[in-house]
Amino acid sequence: MYHYLTGAASWYVYTVVTELFGIKGEEGALAIEPKLLKSIFGKDGKACIRLPFRNRPFEIEFINADHLEYGEYRIKSVKAPEGFAVENLGDKAILKYKDSMAEETVKVSVVLG
Repeated sequence: MYHYLTGAASWYVYTVVTELFGIKGEEGALAIEPKLLKSIFGKDGKACIRLPFRNRPFEIEFINADHLEYGEYRIKSVKAPEGFAVENLGDKAILKYKDSMAEETVKVSVVLG
């Protein structure tokens, strides 16, 4: 993902993406299982990450309007573009491709509460 990083820096970035933001590949789908601390969110209650997944750019926005701490929130809803099937399991959401997607950025919104 970040080919220019070496050693500890690459592991740090990998850990932030996969454990803190909880974004992982799971059987070809995109799994989102956030473990974001309240301090990560801005004053507006939002945190955003941009990353490639399956050769497509993704922008995933997390909305924590109630400014809850990790452990106090669950995934209330997930909004994704047409072409995705979304399964919300509460602590984790799974996004599966239903159709082939264009190369533009895929914008996903995850509402926590």
